[in-house]
Amino acid sequence: MVEISVGGALESGLVEGISELGTKLRLVPLDWRVVIVEDVPFVEGAPQQGHDAIAVCTEWAAALGMQEYGFDEGDGIRSWYLMDGIWEIEISTLAHAA
Repeated sequence: MVEISVGGALESGLVEGISELGTKLRLVPLDWRVVIVEDVPFVEGAPQQGHDAIAVCTEWAAALGMQEYGFDEGDGIRSWYLMDGIWEIEISTLAHAA
């Protein structure tokens, strides 16, 4: 996966907006980032250290009406997605690398 910036203001706005939605829904915060994979923009969320990753991601997925991927990523990693036009929002129990 190649991670590139889509523009500071746009990226910040997307991350702030989805984080604010989580706050309004009283969800445990996720770490969000925007990445481009094969010309497709993704907004990715991952649990912060110290939280039950599966519980946090399951709550977010339910709140956003996301679908869980049906394939096994290995090591107990679970992921959910939501498509909206050319954008995809994805959350995973795997924390982002620092």
